[in-house]
Amino acid sequence: MLAASTKRAAARHAAPFVTSRIMLTPMTSMQQTRTIYGGLYKMAKKMMPRMSKTEKAALDSGTVGFDRDIFSGSPKLSALDKYSAKLTPEEQSFMDNEVNELCEMLNDYDIFHKQDLPLAAWKFIKEKGFLGMIIPKQYGGKQFTAHGHAQVITKLNTRSTTAGVTVCVPNSLGPAELLLRYGTDEQKNHFLPALATGKHLPCFGLTGPTSGSDAANMKDTGVVEVQEGSNVLILTDMVIDITLAPVATCVGLAIDVKDPENLLQGLGHEGITVALLERNHPGLEMGRRHDTLSVPFMVCTTHLASFVVCTFVFSNAIM
Repeated sequence: MLAASTKRAAARHAAPFVTSRIMLTPMTSMQQTRTIYGGLYKMAKKMMPRMSKTEKAALDSGTVGFDRDIFSGSPKLSALDKYSAKLTPEEQSFMDNEVNELCEMLNDYDIFHKQDLPLAAWKFIKEKGFLGMIIPKQYGGKQFTAHGHAQVITKLNTRSTTAGVTVCVPNSLGPAELLLRYGTDEQKNHFLPALATGKHLPCFGLTGPTSGSDAANMKDTGVVEVQEGSNVLILTDMVIDITLAPVATCVGLAIDVKDPENLLQGLGHEGITVALLERNHPGLEMGRRHDTLSVPFMVCTTHLASFVVCTFVFSNAIM
């Protein structure tokens, strides 16, 4: 009996020390881990480049969506029900008919061998409205939803990535959305019907020696000047690598506008804007088609000679 009670008493006295020791070990390990990772973080922070203006602008734009719920720790999955991922009857008909018919025209082996889409496929893409999926019906476009547009591109890419890129670029990087958001009525009426029907095949110029994804780092500039009583942009020497440029009929050029004499007077401001030039614009030269790892879609360098006069930008800020 005495031995048993002595053991119980010893256990009671030892328990706090054992507990303290058990708790102390994880805390010490955690502190060591924080010290190690803290040092690595500080070292990595010094090595990583600073955030670019483009990245900061992207982070500052838009609003917080479902990601707020995710980081709160208690996401409401029912909130996702408000996003309808369904094709409209018109989009479904387009998928079942025109898209399937185009896919039947495409043989990826032949496309890679000949380094181009068949002429019949080019004609079909233009005539059936593949290039005007995001353009409103009032301008002759399809006015598809983002989901419908994405489904068309996805299906085409299962058959031919060349066809997928060819259709994707005018609908995503083309000037249509910029015209709809910022263009004048005159600009919309002039370009949108031609873009929707394939009369105009657009391309977009942003990628240069110092810019691509980092748009804010571009060196291509346009200076506002007065000529014959009107404001114009004088574009400096530019060399830009553009997808679809070898076959495009109009080019959207991203430029950094400078207004040293304050000629805009509140109608616009310095910064990145887009000029829209037709292929035959004086000073605009399309280079020879590039071989991009033998992938057959169209790419070439576009060269703009020094002191090219431009009067056509999105909105009437400079015109």
